[in-house]
Amino acid sequence: MELQQYSSKIQQLGRIPQDIMPKIKSEVYPILQTWPQQFYKTLCPKTFNDVFISITPSLAQYKKAYGDNGDIAVRAIMTVIIEDLIKSFNLGQTMDSEQVADVINDIIDQYYYLNLEDFRLCFNNAKNGRYDKGIFRLDASVILSWLNKYTSDRVNAADESSYNAHLSSKCESSLPDFDKYYQKVKR
Repeated sequence: MELQQYSSKIQQLGRIPQDIMPKIKSEVYPILQTWPQQFYKTLCPKTFNDVFISITPSLAQYKKAYGDNGDIAVRAIMTVIIEDLIKSFNLGQTMDSEQVADVINDIIDQYYYLNLEDFRLCFNNAKNGRYDKGIFRLDASVILSWLNKYTSDRVNAADESSYNAHLSSKCESSLPDFDKYYQKVKR
């Protein structure tokens, strides 16, 4: 895929058109490297299942993919994510660059296993008041508490999904094979 031919359209939209969004994980990195803000804004997970089937990399995978520049790459995408979050709130005071760097360090240390769609879903939930009502400040403790609540909900959703899959497979394996039964009766 020749990405540069889409450059003006992407700049105009502020998002990546759905027809060129990656379909496999290896296609994510070139787009993410070229248009990180637009890529992040294009992500639109609605449920945990969307996150579970996502091809976006976790922070750890992202860091590994960029080798020696992995730390810089992860901090850069996390800066995009946190700045997008900060812009979403109309607060008297905002986080300064040192506070942003500190919260990014905490996120990378504690939530390296989350993928980019996890962050999008978590922060969309926070913007919609799912974790707190009436935000009067935005700082590391607020952001980290949202991520803590999100990961707890995520674990519960994964547990439920796994249990439902188990029940489904158990039901399927306990159903009689009517073709075999029919063949026996037919004889």
